[in-house]
Amino acid sequence: MKIKLTNKRVHKLSIEPIEKENKIKKKKKENLQQEFSFEDQLFVNKNDKKKIRIRYIVNLSIESIFALYLEYDFDFDIDGEVDDTFKDSSEIKTSIPSYTYPYIKTFIETVITNCDYPKIQIPTINFYDLDDNIEIED
Repeated sequence: MKIKLTNKRVHKLSIEPIEKENKIKKKKKENLQQEFSFEDQLFVNKNDKKKIRIRYIVNLSIESIFALYLEYDFDFDIDGEVDDTFKDSSEIKTSIPSYTYPYIKTFIETVITNCDYPKIQIPTINFYDLDDNIEIED
């Protein structure tokens, strides 16, 4: 199946500082606890079943520093119509996320740096090695 990226855009973005009542001594950045989640939503164009949108939802929290919420949309044209089996296909589970995730990762790292927060590394994900029930931990 041929899939062509036609558009990408940030749908929502929020970054909130995390204020703790009892401030903890500054830890080295490699010791900061990260919480990271990544999920997707598939939308099919009602008028043209060869057009889809995948919205990736990312939650990232860095201990005692900030919490980030991101919704990033990617629009695609595909060479066949979307049917019930498409949402479980290898394209949706591996090929498309492998292509789009670097955009998301780079965007988040750039925004964090531009907000003058400590430089952090977002986890790298190999979607080809994932099972459906694996949780990603860094």
